[in-house]
Amino acid sequence: MRAGRVVTVGTLAVARPGLPWRLPALWMTAALVLGGLVLVAAGHPHAVASPAVLGVAVVLFALHGLLLWRVVHGLDLPVRRPAWLRATALAWGGLVAIGVAGYANSWVSAALVKSVPPELAVHLTPLRAPTVEESVKLLGVVTLVLLAGRRLSGPLDGLFYGALVGLGFQELENVHYALAAGHHHTALAALGSFLGRGVLTGWATHVAWTAVVGAGLGWAVQHRDRPWPARLGVVAAAFGCSWTLHALWNSRLGVAGLHHGTSELLRLAGLNLLGLAPAALVTWLALRGEARRCARGLAALADAAVAVDAEIAVLGSPVRRFRIRWEAYVLGGRASARAVRRLHRAQTAVGLSVADAPGSAELAGLRAAVVAVRGQLAAARLGPLEERRGGTVGGEVALAVGLVAPVGLWVASALGLVALKVPATSVTAGGLAVVGVAALLLAGRAVCAARRAGAVADVRYGIAGLLGVVTLVLAAVFGGQLLMLVFA
Repeated sequence: MRAGRVVTVGTLAVARPGLPWRLPALWMTAALVLGGLVLVAAGHPHAVASPAVLGVAVVLFALHGLLLWRVVHGLDLPVRRPAWLRATALAWGGLVAIGVAGYANSWVSAALVKSVPPELAVHLTPLRAPTVEESVKLLGVVTLVLLAGRRLSGPLDGLFYGALVGLGFQELENVHYALAAGHHHTALAALGSFLGRGVLTGWATHVAWTAVVGAGLGWAVQHRDRPWPARLGVVAAAFGCSWTLHALWNSRLGVAGLHHGTSELLRLAGLNLLGLAPAALVTWLALRGEARRCARGLAALADAAVAVDAEIAVLGSPVRRFRIRWEAYVLGGRASARAVRRLHRAQTAVGLSVADAPGSAELAGLRAAVVAVRGQLAAARLGPLEERRGGTVGGEVALAVGLVAPVGLWVASALGLVALKVPATSVTAGGLAVVGVAALLLAGRAVCAARRAGAVADVRYGIAGLLGVVTLVLAAVFGGQLLMLVFA
């Protein structure tokens, strides 16, 4: 019997199965993670000689990974997945996949040189990394499926864990390139690598590619009633999509043809969007399917104390959930916004529980959690929150100000106006700081005015505030780069 643990849904403790200690896949994964750690450490002997580069790269790409994690988490249904499974997904991508791929790529290159003519080897070498890396990451998602067992319910779970495997791989690979660029240099090289790979070009690569593979595998696991050829065909199609996007990114149309010119950056931005397109489509389909399953469960329960029709419709849309949480934040502050998040999570848990096991013994406890959170909202004098659509001119202006920084930064970089020099860096850092503060001031002013009037501010102010925070982080990065240039 698996060891159990207790987690909190809303304000009620509900039993959940813990680590599957007796599952061989768990111990195999632990051994692989330890082996990957050794391989990654052995592959960077100069990391000890460049502690400043290592430290700056780890901090910057950890922040970058945290931002991507928040995006992935925000697109998902408000469910709580086991922390150890999430950590395992990140560790597999960042240690096992990186460690194995680093050596496997070298072995494949050596085999190509020895077994095929030089002309053919030149053409096949760019296909080495997509083949090796996508295969190792797929094995990671397969391992997560084995570890998750009955916890994995379909394409959305597979997409989520696949995105985390890709996230771990992407950020450790970014640190690897920062160390390679910073060898015998200062931490300035790590900043340059972060701006190039994390901000300007590589912001939608392994996360999106592996998410597609994970969704395909999750679909195959969910539809056990389908014929084997159909299920394997979906997984093969998903793998082929990620492999093609990876190969295209590594080709002369992608990073292999980058010469720091305007057209090259424009081309890489187009490839980023191309890589996001299948991931966005798969995410929408997976989220729609899981949301419908949750809605069927809540509709079958037919309990207005758990969820009414308007609330059920909100659960399946990340944008609509954000609107409701923004409304709660404006009217009642952060505590109310957190209570709404707990309400959404508890409602989703009830809906999926009814859909999976209508007679589950946990259903009463999950329902009590929803009622408890509703009580917290009532105590904060927040009745049933209704989604308010429509915008205001001020909200549109605030959103435009928030978008100025990320869009303007990329355009300026594509035009060659952003460079690792004191004048350009100082202007960039100052401009980002001004825009970020302006976006936050507009959002804060709107919230204060709405609270005085007892009304709800336009949700676009909330988006502008989030963009303002991101802009200030970018300003801090360029500010650190400026200080290093001045005192180098």
